[in-house]
Amino acid sequence: MTCAIEARDLAYRYPNGHVALDGVDLRIEHGERVAVLGPNGAGKTTLMLHLNGLLVGDGDLSVAGLQVERKSLGELRARVGLVFQDPDDQLFMPTVREDVAFGPLNMGAGPVDALARVHEALAAVRMAHAADRAPHELSMGERRRVAIEPHEPSVRRRAFEHRGGMAAGAQRGVAIQAARLRVQPGDRLIEEHR
Repeated sequence: MTCAIEARDLAYRYPNGHVALDGVDLRIEHGERVAVLGPNGAGKTTLMLHLNGLLVGDGDLSVAGLQVERKSLGELRARVGLVFQDPDDQLFMPTVREDVAFGPLNMGAGPVDALARVHEALAAVRMAHAADRAPHELSMGERRRVAIEPHEPSVRRRAFEHRGGMAAGAQRGVAIQAARLRVQPGDRLIEEHR
């Protein structure tokens, strides 16, 4: 059986020459919840961007049973969701409902199926009441909750970036929503700036 994430000698150098990852070895088993902590510039976000192929470095990396390489990116991205630090970077449709439906519709779901997935996803993060609101009308904490669950329920792995820039209560709320998702199948890797 494959593990959720396995990296061997993973390395990445940005075009400006900055080495962000240098020989990373990592093995995360299915069902584990792992936090990646570190200061600015430690390579946390670079690692996260490798998990669904937004960046592809040197070394070996497999995620969700797939080798991360150019030819597997479509299938990989259907299985691995990435929630960015700033939800405004990923919420762009006129309403929350349309934003959450964007993923399933682009993965081939029909309108009825996509709507059912939207209802399920928003209920999972206690945001069903906001379905018809514009994302920019929501608080930062609410936008983060919506961004946590924009992917269809078959997605098994999610990578979360940190909750910086939020009030302590809102940070706890997002952490609680991420923890509540544990009742759904899947592995979670949470990155947080410390």
